[in-house]
Amino acid sequence: MGCSASKQSQVEAKDDLISDCSICEETESEEEQGSNEEESYHDDFPKSIGNYNIIKQIGQGTYAKVFLLESQDTKQKFAGKIYQKSKITKREFGRPNKFKILLDEIELMSKLDHPNIIKNLEFIEDDEKDAICVITQYASKGSLAPSSLTVPSIDEKTAKNVFKQIGEALDYLHSKNIIHRDIKPDNILLFDDGKAMLSDFSVSKQLSSPDELLDDSEGTPLFCSPEEQTGDPYDGKIADVWSYGLSLYIMIYGKNPFMTKATEGTYFEQCVKISKLISEKEIEYDPGTPISPELQEVFKALLNKNPKERPPIHQILQMKWFETK
Repeated sequence: MGCSASKQSQVEAKDDLISDCSICEETESEEEQGSNEEESYHDDFPKSIGNYNIIKQIGQGTYAKVFLLESQDTKQKFAGKIYQKSKITKREFGRPNKFKILLDEIELMSKLDHPNIIKNLEFIEDDEKDAICVITQYASKGSLAPSSLTVPSIDEKTAKNVFKQIGEALDYLHSKNIIHRDIKPDNILLFDDGKAMLSDFSVSKQLSSPDELLDDSEGTPLFCSPEEQTGDPYDGKIADVWSYGLSLYIMIYGKNPFMTKATEGTYFEQCVKISKLISEKEIEYDPGTPISPELQEVFKALLNKNPKERPPIHQILQMKWFETK
């Protein structure tokens, strides 16, 4: 999705392509499974791909279904995002080349090696089954939160554990001049051992130089920074810091401050209203959810609407809140 309402065609073209499918534990409740769009695969769907048995479907997007896989050799569980090859390689006038986007994402991720960034472990093409499958680690606890208006809030200790890990992943990306462009709770995956990983690099970008500015708008509109609403060139790394901060806010307060009944309407109308709110609305901190002074300072830094006053992620991680237990 694009962030600028003036780029409607770009928004519509990328809307479903970049939406992430959450990877959930098999034993989750029916309500949780429903929120992750889980459903059993059809009888005509392959029972295996490569050296993996397909256990069940655990997510679905417009161009891919996500399955829980089991290695035929080791019985270890993995997640597999399976695309219909004939569909993803089909050229459509006026729409992005979906196969190229997938290959670009795979190439970019092949450069990454960090404990808090999801890994693409294997790429399988099966012409007989008309399938392309990307194998990744299986996040047994699913995403931090689904895409919804409200989410269950978490306490500061839990938030600190998760967001310190994701902050370190983001710092690693920025040190390599890579910007993520779509940081949000449902792109943060959780594992049984307490590890958190950043996922979905479908709109990420490798900068040509450390100070390269961007003039296009990608990602999810609700998480785009104020400077992305202007149409002027902006610093992608500092924009990442905003969406990281907004994700932290959502997990503490259980809601996105820019999603209200006033933003209802058609998709384009929502984009216009959200853009205006992000640019003009002051962020409110619910007194009914008390937070520590240290976290208040973190929010003040992360969600500063002036990008020139918003610190880079490595400075954020040095703030007192992240250093205290």
